[in-house]
Order: sequence, then structure tokens, then C-alpha cells
Amino acid sequence: MVGGSIHVGKHQDDLREFVSEHHEALAEMPTAFFQVSLSSATEENREAAAGYVETFISDTGWHPDRIAQFGGALRFSEYGFLKRLMMKRIAKDLLEEETSTSSDVEFTDWNAVDAFAADVASFVEGRLGVPPDEAEPAGR
Repeated sequence: MVGGSIHVGKHQDDLREFVSEHHEALAEMPTAFFQVSLSSATEENREAAAGYVETFISDTGWHPDRIAQFGGALRFSEYGFLKRLMMKRIAKDLLEEETSTSSDVEFTDWNAVDAFAADVASFVEGRLGVPPDEAEPAGR
């Protein structure tokens, strides 16, 4: 599983370089890709976020078996003054007018993350021929 976030309209250089360098090895195994971005936080912006995935696939030559997009978070508590103002402006359509930049705002649908992880696990088990009973850790 490979994942990354969108910043200033693109994935991190290290992520693109890693996948570009290893896309042939990745093609030999079951794989998944997830992307985190504020664009993925709302239904109306998901199409734009999907464009980032398409560009990533085109740029790297990698075609993951499973793909997901998740909304991210605004970690205002970790930002300096200027970054807080900039991020509030960037995310103005996602934030309510009275949202304070002193507290963090979460856009991640954790149920969707859990569902994606379960789907990927099931897919990998199927590809590797692992019976479901053997895939479950002891004590569950």
C-alpha cells in the first residue's frame, strides 16, 4: 500500500520518485494507493481530486489494484500565523465562517478508511491464496 497527500496541487516529489522507480516491482504484487487531500473532503470536489490520481498514475506508470481518496485535516495547532491564515483561506469553502484557527479540523471519514483497508486486505488475501481463516490473527 502506497499513500500520499496533495499539497499545492501535487503529490510529494519523493512519493512520485519512489513509485516511478519501483512501478515494475509494484506491478508484480497486489497493490493499493490512497490519496489524502482537502479536495477529497466533499463530493463536489472529488472529481478534481480524482484528477490528481489520474496524473499520478500517468506520471509514474503504476496502475494500483485498489485506489481511494480521503479528506484530510487542517492542523491549525501545528501551523504558524501565516500558514494558519493561508490554510483558512484555501479551505474557506469547507469551513464554517465562525471556525477558529486555534483548533484542528478533521475531514477524514475514518469509516471509509477502515472499509478501504478491509477491502485491500481481502483483495490481497485472495490474490495470495490465503484462506480467510488463516488470514485472521490468533485471538480474534
